[in-house]
Amino acid sequence: MITTLLVVALQIPPLQPQASLVSNAKSEHDLVMWQSSGESGDEKRVEMVLIPGGDVVVGTDPDDVQRLGDNNLEPMTLVAAETPRHTAHVDTFYIDLTEVTNLQWKVYLEATGRQPSSDLVEYGWGSTSIPAGREYHPVSNVTVPEVQAFLAWCGKRLPTEEEWTRAARGDDDRTYPWGSKWDSKVLQSGASVPQDTSRVGSFAGGVSPFGVLDMAGNVWELVDSPFAPFDGYKNIKHKVGKKETILSPEFNRTNKVAKGGCYLSTRDFARIDTRLRIGPSDSDAALGFRGARSARDGVEMVLAGYRNLLPPQISKESDLDLNDVFAEERTYYDADRQVITGYRAVAFAHPAAKRGSGLLKLQKDSRDDPITLGLLATTEEIENPPLPAGQYLLQYKVAGESKKHKEKRKEDKGKKGKDDDLPEASEGAAVPWPGVSVNDIIEDIEFPQDKDVILYLNVNSAVVGWTSAPDPSERPVSPQQASTTDGGKTWKVEFSLDTVDRKVPRFFFEFKLRGQGFAPTTK
Repeated sequence: MITTLLVVALQIPPLQPQASLVSNAKSEHDLVMWQSSGESGDEKRVEMVLIPGGDVVVGTDPDDVQRLGDNNLEPMTLVAAETPRHTAHVDTFYIDLTEVTNLQWKVYLEATGRQPSSDLVEYGWGSTSIPAGREYHPVSNVTVPEVQAFLAWCGKRLPTEEEWTRAARGDDDRTYPWGSKWDSKVLQSGASVPQDTSRVGSFAGGVSPFGVLDMAGNVWELVDSPFAPFDGYKNIKHKVGKKETILSPEFNRTNKVAKGGCYLSTRDFARIDTRLRIGPSDSDAALGFRGARSARDGVEMVLAGYRNLLPPQISKESDLDLNDVFAEERTYYDADRQVITGYRAVAFAHPAAKRGSGLLKLQKDSRDDPITLGLLATTEEIENPPLPAGQYLLQYKVAGESKKHKEKRKEDKGKKGKDDDLPEASEGAAVPWPGVSVNDIIEDIEFPQDKDVILYLNVNSAVVGWTSAPDPSERPVSPQQASTTDGGKTWKVEFSLDTVDRKVPRFFFEFKLRGQGFAPTTK
């Protein structure tokens, strides 16, 4: 639990558990409010606001630390963490209109079979119920890992500190979302009665320049940025008489930042630039969040996969090309209850094209060191190859025997008297490697195979599936292309890797989903 929020210790008695007043959603209310193949709902992003890309002013001038900290050491130290004032650029993105509600969290728990955490139960949640009358208050008492799991479930992420600041501030340097003059009537703060959370969206007068609500007060909002010093940070000294003290914020890159103040905050700590340090396991009645996502489809899916897989083959060569992502997405929404009820998606991203040596060399090199093609992430089970929903690193390996395997065979022959012939194929072998079991392949991908293959590696870097690889080709540079041949079940994806003069190696792969797949549909 967070022991203090700025200078105000939280001493909030637990609410008494009561039955929820809201019934389960009916299936006929669950609408496809967004799909990447065509808009089937009235809004592109359910309850989200499009924030145009641009520059934003972030942070506080060191000269203002003493004034904002009221000349007291502890609050001045907190303000010092906001320095120096600087300008950052933010790409276009979406952010939730309001903070995520208790009801939305309940729907998520029910959809995933989770139970409320002990922290939620302590503050009034029953095993399946929300404290009555608080369905549309912001959910709180949730930790960073819990929040990230929820956001992955609905295809979102936390906003960065810079994104959050742009959504709150817009194009000028205002102090609060509504302007630079304090107004206790347009937010739920320490000046409000009662001192408690309020229903989200209750203060239209506190709206930000881009139309985002509740960005000051109510609950602190987690952002996906470390509680670390800004570039150019310098120690600030505070002198009282002859005694000089260096203000030392408790920077820690494993901690997150929270923004916007809460229902206990004073005017100086409900500012846009206020930063609060949140540990990975911290939760509190005054700490909540809102979601964000890129303006490009599928980016959140592949980034979540990248964080889980951490593929060295990609990070060494180049980052994923997030401007060339294949994605099919569906967001389901219950308009009556104003909650997302489900999210389905499949997405693929490849490394950015770089100058290389041509297709023939790539194929030759792949025999000894499989080429990383990219990252496939899906909420759906895969029929071919047979794999559960998840995140997979795809690699290409040309037919034949690697140098490493030849050396192993020579070593084995010398030690054990083996001949140079490969062992005969095992009965029931499920891989194209002669005489090699699936378990062996999981441990070692250096075995030779009699066809070009695409390997599917899991989060443990183990080969868990494969498909035959269509012959790559060389063509002029072009974006990634994806097509379906049977109503969205089977997908063929084509993309470029190395750039060689006017020709680019183009790779292909196919995968088949279980069930109905993702048939592109429109209104």
